[in-house]
Amino acid sequence: MKKELKNTKKKNNKGFSLVELIVVIAIMAVLMAVLAPAMLRYVEKSRIQKDDSAVSEAANAAQLALADETVYNAVNGQTPITVTVSATAINDNVSGSNAGIVAAEVKKTVGDTISFASKKRKGDTATITLEYNTTKEAYVIKGTAWGK
Repeated sequence: MKKELKNTKKKNNKGFSLVELIVVIAIMAVLMAVLAPAMLRYVEKSRIQKDDSAVSEAANAAQLALADETVYNAVNGQTPITVTVSATAINDNVSGSNAGIVAAEVKKTVGDTISFASKKRKGDTATITLEYNTTKEAYVIKGTAWGK
């Protein structure tokens, strides 16, 4: 009698069937097919935000640079001042003997180049425009435009 109980226990303890495993794998495949595009969109949005944040940091660095008396005197109240940020360089439109003074100050803060991570911004150039505000008696960020 004891021998019969042992045999029945072994027969009932056989694990998952092949059909059950295939059903679980199919459910996981459907979930991945639904979730993967949403995840990829989320990753791309975060990369775009990272790129925008990097350019915003460069804009703030340019505004801060123009608050420095040496840089401010070098630009001679020129308005507007544009700072161009691309994957290869950071430049400005200040002309004359002090060419590049704003860009040089921005590079001290954000580095020589800013690399854009998103597919949307890859190869783009951001142009930061700063204008002199007579009320505040300082340069303020007018805006940032993206282009090729």
